[in-house]
Amino acid sequence: MTKKKRSTKPVAVSNQTAPESPKAIATRRAVLDKAAELFIEQGVSGANLQNIAEAAGLTRTALYYYFRSKEEVLEAIVDECADIGARKIATTASDQECPVDQLKASIEAFVVWINSNRARFMVVERNEARLTGDLAKRHAEGKQAIFRTFQSIIKRGIADGVFRRVDPAITSFSLIGMCTWSAWWVNPDGPFSPSKVATEIAELAVATVLSSPKDFKSDLALSESVALIEQGLAKLKNNA
Repeated sequence: MTKKKRSTKPVAVSNQTAPESPKAIATRRAVLDKAAELFIEQGVSGANLQNIAEAAGLTRTALYYYFRSKEEVLEAIVDECADIGARKIATTASDQECPVDQLKASIEAFVVWINSNRARFMVVERNEARLTGDLAKRHAEGKQAIFRTFQSIIKRGIADGVFRRVDPAITSFSLIGMCTWSAWWVNPDGPFSPSKVATEIAELAVATVLSSPKDFKSDLALSESVALIEQGLAKLKNNA
């Protein structure tokens, strides 16, 4: 009886079955970070698994244990942005009592998360149009969850009399825009950390909806606020 030769071709293993050891989790995160940078530089169409493996310091065979295609890599980036961002905001809001603190803390958490995961966030924003099927649905659900959290806070603030009678939907979309736009103008190598930027944006946001803005005290000096705005304007000018 003739014995069959054992194949030496690497077997693709789904990222869903990858081991959940600390090393595996760290490696998976590194792969997603490097992939996001490549997707920004080369576009999703221009990148491939070999590029991603090399950027992450892995062989292509090793990369198969986490992702079988660049489409799976993009899917993981989209899913994490949709899930983690929405959960972080909802959890942060639930930890606070009054609407003012809820809004401030939620915006701070959102902006810090966006700018700490800037490459991934920008990849998702740039590739929304190519998302289809269940992935597009999950992405939309994540965005809707974020919107609902902000809208709920605004509605409660209006009901409690601490926020002006603004339109909750329009206000929520505007505040979300303030947060997400920071990914495009904040300089990662600039003088302000994500937490500093987040604090300023949160305080500006709260001040726009408070029924008595004069009662709100900022933790930032005027000079710091001006410097932050000048930094953003300079970057926008350079990117124009």
